Formats: sequence, structure tokens, C-alpha cells
Amino acid sequence: ARSATPLPDESAELDLLSGFPAPEAFKERSRHDPGDTFKDFRKWARRLAVWDLAAAGAKLDVAVRRDIFGFLLRICERQFYRLQGREVLHMLISLDEWVDGDDVIDGAAIVKILDAMEKRPAALQVPSTPLERLERHQR
Repeated sequence: ARSATPLPDESAELDLLSGFPAPEAFKERSRHDPGDTFKDFRKWARRLAVWDLAAAGAKLDVAVRRDIFGFLLRICERQFYRLQGREVLHMLISLDEWVDGDDVIDGAAIVKILDAMEKRPAALQVPSTPLERLERHQR
């Protein structure tokens, strides 16, 4: 008989995915609100340490990760979420556990999105470090 108390590995897995949006919310024609899904996903991803985010990626099916990257590419096309979408996209593509698998990411589309950020005029770029913010403020 199985006990009602989860084993340590099971509870760790549940904790990692706690707050993770429903996988179907990332599909292209989902009935879920994309803005709400993105806010929930970003909040979930940012609260995890990098090693926990990597472990969570390893637990997700390839198809779910593929849907997430497609979703993030669509989010990056929206004016309101563009910068935040790129931030999350950049965070995930740096983790092998998120990008491993057949056709999980559309490399050309991701490069295009991330390159677009670097080509913006300096006046429109958000300073990323406290020193850059200070230097910009002093101009």
C-alpha cells in the first residue's frame, strides 16, 4: 500500500511545478488568456533557482517545452510583453534541459527575436546593470 505522504522525490517534483500554468495554455489556439499565462509562467520561472528551473525543464515533456518556446516567441511579438518575453526566452535557452530534444526550439526565430533587442537604439534600451542605469541617469 502506498502512504498518503509523498516520498521526498515526489514532493520535490510537485514543488518544482507548483504554480506552473496548465500545459495546454501554451498551445497556439489555447482558450487560456496569453497575458495571464505569460505572467504566471514568468512568475513561476523567476521564483526558481537556476538548478531547479533546469530540473523542472527535464521533467517536462518535449512537446510541452516546444509549445512553451512557441508561446514565448508569440509573446515577444506583442508590444506590451516584448522585453519580459525576451528575458524569459533568454533564461530558458541557456539551460540544456529546456532545449534538448527534437525541434524543441526554432533557432532562427529565437535568434531573430534576440537580435532585434540588440539592434534597438540605445535610447530605447533598458539599462541592465545598476552602473548602466546610473550612467544613463547622469547623461
